[in-house]
Amino acid sequence: MAKKKTKIDIRFLIIILSLIVTLLIIAPALGYNDAPYSGLQVTFGTTITDASILGSVVLKFNIFVLLSYLLPIIAVVSLLFFKKKYSILIAFGALVLSAILLFIMPSYVDLYVTLLGKETAKSVDWVLQWGLVISGVISSLAALLSLYQAYLIYKK
Repeated sequence: MAKKKTKIDIRFLIIILSLIVTLLIIAPALGYNDAPYSGLQVTFGTTITDASILGSVVLKFNIFVLLSYLLPIIAVVSLLFFKKKYSILIAFGALVLSAILLFIMPSYVDLYVTLLGKETAKSVDWVLQWGLVISGVISSLAALLSLYQAYLIYKK
């Protein structure tokens, strides 16, 4: 009796990994002065310090952070609803762009300092937290898997 080979669908694995990347938005993404900030806080903004009339320090909504976490959802939608031949290329592009945006996130996230009514953007030396690193690695892995899947589809 011959053994049956179990075939793991690579597309299913890419979908699972992409969903994990998006769900890691709740994990710590960036840190500053020993204070971690989750992906949700970095994406949608949060008040770090509020000194009433004197001033405040805030993180504002950042569209690039939102894109970095939502691009894997675009990969999932393309894999589920589009033709196999084109969906894998869309997924590959979305996952590569997501991985790049995740890894360079500290360069485009600024703190906004308001002092006596005057607001200035301040670049800080962010520390990558575990959630952001894992998201970037998983997104890169999913991109490599989608590239391999594209190779399998187009070599026929």
